[in-house]
Amino acid sequence: MRTAQSQQKSFTDRQHRPLEFATGDHVNLKVSPMKGAVCFGAMGKLAPWFIGPFEITGCVGVVPYRLTLLLHLSGIHNVFNIFMLQKCRSDVVPVIDWEPLKVHEDAFYIEQLVRILNRKEQVIRIKVIHLVKVHWGHHNVDEAS
Repeated sequence: MRTAQSQQKSFTDRQHRPLEFATGDHVNLKVSPMKGAVCFGAMGKLAPWFIGPFEITGCVGVVPYRLTLLLHLSGIHNVFNIFMLQKCRSDVVPVIDWEPLKVHEDAFYIEQLVRILNRKEQVIRIKVIHLVKVHWGHHNVDEAS
């Protein structure tokens, strides 16, 4: 029994790396996806494991850190355990330019057709399927479907 415990401890000691963050560092926050709940933009298998990056504003103790959260996450307490944080991999925090969407009160918006890029007919046995590649508004041409 002691041999097994010592082997497990030595394995844990090799795998363990000390985490430490300073004020001003950028980290990603680990979120646990819930089945059937849309918490952070996606649901089920496509739910994100980490969201962020967020800036650390201070250390509350040895383990908890205080983060600067976005406005839509204002209902969440801003102090997190060190094990829920992951160091942000990039040196530069990505800045995303986006046009504001016209979002209705029901939290949906209407996609608008910009242009039709390609038309094609696919024959499967005796059926003919018409395929149309469409460029939608608020998306790049690469994201056409």
